[in-house]
Amino acid sequence: MTSRHTTVPTLLTIAAAGSLLLAACSSGGSDEAEPVAASTKTQEASAAAEPSSEPSEVETTPAETEVTGDVAAPGTTVGFDTYLSYTFTNTDDEQAVLSAKLDSIDLATDSERADLESAFDEGELDGYDLYLIRMTEKKVSGASVEFNSDYSYFDPIKESGSTVQSVTVIGWDGCEQQSFDSAYDTEGAELQQCYIAAVPNGQPAPAGVAYTGGYEDDNPYDSYDGSPLQFIG
Repeated sequence: MTSRHTTVPTLLTIAAAGSLLLAACSSGGSDEAEPVAASTKTQEASAAAEPSSEPSEVETTPAETEVTGDVAAPGTTVGFDTYLSYTFTNTDDEQAVLSAKLDSIDLATDSERADLESAFDEGELDGYDLYLIRMTEKKVSGASVEFNSDYSYFDPIKESGSTVQSVTVIGWDGCEQQSFDSAYDTEGAELQQCYIAAVPNGQPAPAGVAYTGGYEDDNPYDSYDGSPLQFIG
């Protein structure tokens, strides 16, 4: 089964935006350049000149690759501060279990709105109330997910579960969407994600976000062929 999920119809994206538009981030793949350990010629020459009579021992720490932990059933709905876990497939087609919770849904402050309106300088945000939806993610188990991300798998929604107009801003510190770093991958560090929703003036605030599972085949959380996880405030 091939997923037909797409966020394009509900995506409002900056074309050019001063200080708010920085280098584009990956929305589900991996960064091309990973750190590479540098070798030292002096060390290599020393090792060649003074061979050891004893075999060297190299300590290695195996990566946590076993996928453990319960995952939420499709269609599960929770409120604030409650984690739901789900499977995530990295760019090497290996699985991990991740977990996320809804932290807050806030109307943008005057200062935040001014920042956004300076980015959308042709009045694209006129007539909309802007909300910042913040979440926390953590890794539970499984394969490495460093340099991957899943922030594009979450959509702002109404209480009914239907999607709300989303706004994408690349590189704005006021509401960041982040890829998974080493600390998140191996040290259990939490990661904060933020989503911007635009609601026509006078209409109810967004109720939360839905996790749609991305673009994988056989995706039980797909908006069309499955049932998303819902984080409702």
